Amino acid sequence: MNGKGLVACLVVLTMLAGCTAAPMESNEGTEQAVVLTPVPTHLSFSAPTFDRAVDGGANLDLRSSFDGPVLLLWVASGCSGCHDWTVMLKEELEAGNLSNTTNIVAVHRYPEFESTESVAQRYGENNSTHFMPWPLMLPPPSTTVIDAKAAA
Repeated sequence: MNGKGLVACLVVLTMLAGCTAAPMESNEGTEQAVVLTPVPTHLSFSAPTFDRAVDGGANLDLRSSFDGPVLLLWVASGCSGCHDWTVMLKEELEAGNLSNTTNIVAVHRYPEFESTESVAQRYGENNSTHFMPWPLMLPPPSTTVIDAKAAA
């Protein structure tokens, strides 16, 4: 194939790139009004912990355990991004760059897929590779989340 043929082929392929599906039919007349409820700004729940000294007991209730803002860090033992955030937050906490009024709480995100033992090995034990010096909650999938402002 000569140079001109190659260029022509590339131009044709470029023009064909993109969505090749048939356009969706408009359903302007059949759309129903969707009423969106605003997400509450003060959510809370309670869940078991590893009952370490930093956990504040065997069960932690976010409503009654903290004054001031709470930074929730959702974690999984196999999540490398979670490991990075844990290291960064721990370094900033140790350096004094986080406000004393900011409470950090980690929440195990995938209890259906990984064991609490793997979470303990990764985050919960003093010799863990990514030890967390803040509370670590272990909510089961059935945990109910409430609007803390409405419940007050």
